[in-house]
Amino acid sequence: MPLTPVGARRFEAVLAEGTPAHHAFDTSHPGEELCVVMTGRVSAQVGKEQFVLEPGDALHYDSTIVHRLAALDGHSRYLLIVASPAAAPRRS
Repeated sequence: MPLTPVGARRFEAVLAEGTPAHHAFDTSHPGEELCVVMTGRVSAQVGKEQFVLEPGDALHYDSTIVHRLAALDGHSRYLLIVASPAAAPRRS
């Protein structure tokens, strides 16, 4: 469930249940991500590091590094915040 208005340019907040399709496979993109687990358990792989996150755990990482997230049970729910690099200032 997106929590950020369409067209937001600096970051996107998503309340995810289960494994989001765009994170079920290795992915990378400019910016950073913050994953905060609310319920259940989530497996996170960032580069060669593997993490198992439980309720209350948070993981912040550079999203240019290949990463993947997966729910480990049927009631995993977490907040995923994806921050993109700041836009270049506009010249007048």
